[in-house]
Amino acid sequence: MNQTSTFKRLMSYPLSQPKPMIKGLALLFIAALASAGGPWLIQYFIDEHIAKGDYS
Repeated sequence: MNQTSTFKRLMSYPLSQPKPMIKGLALLFIAALASAGGPWLIQYFIDEHIAKGDYS
């Protein structure tokens, strides 16, 4: 069995049910954005509030 036939066989499973695949990819994208957004929010609050002396 070569790699092409193995790849086609493996891809037939997620492509036969596209809705769960799309939902999973969307959730993966949201998780990546949330993961990248955390450090950005920390930087923003440090730069805009703590560095200016606005502690409230």
